[in-house]
Amino acid sequence: MLRSFAIIFLLPVLTLSAESTDTLVQKIIARDTANADLSVITDENRQKIVEIARNVVLRKVEGNYVGAQILLLRLGDAQTIKELQTLFSEYKGKEAWQEVPFYVERARQPLLVEAFSSSLYSPLDQGVKGIVGGVKTEVVTLVPPKPVMAGALIISTIRQSKEFSPELKAWAKEMAHNLDEADFISKMRLWWEQNKERFVTLKFKEVEPLRRAAASPLPRE
Repeated sequence: MLRSFAIIFLLPVLTLSAESTDTLVQKIIARDTANADLSVITDENRQKIVEIARNVVLRKVEGNYVGAQILLLRLGDAQTIKELQTLFSEYKGKEAWQEVPFYVERARQPLLVEAFSSSLYSPLDQGVKGIVGGVKTEVVTLVPPKPVMAGALIISTIRQSKEFSPELKAWAKEMAHNLDEADFISKMRLWWEQNKERFVTLKFKEVEPLRRAAASPLPRE
């Protein structure tokens, strides 16, 4: 995947109604998509914009490809979320531990929490190292176990998204500094069990920090 930012909307809201959706999409240019104001997207033009962004991704348009991916994730496009989930679930090479976090951090999409939740239950010894090919040499890099990375992606999403409460964000910040992998995964799994129904019903503001009294340690492997 190309590492460049793309796609920001520059149309004034006041002129949006006078222009077609095609004109709006044509004014999408290479910028910081993660921070772009998406208020210009309405119920009327949303589906068309999604279709065009998907086409950019499909054709791998240089300079706009990454931005289109981020845009689709920010819009909660189910197909793009599923593709990112599948990419992570394979947990191979830099795609899993470099590119997936790259998109997660910029998407700030609360729907990604549920997408990565199943990976919290992967074995702790899955993905302990990975190999990244260099230009002249092959570099072997240690990679966090798959469930640890899944938990880190969830924590990152909570901290970045505006959909969650300050209390939950404070808990996530604390969890981000938990270096005990077994304890971290034990708490993340229990937290998910306590809150998964809120994610299913999209009640993100009601998601709570882990109720500590219920936490139990994960067996050491």
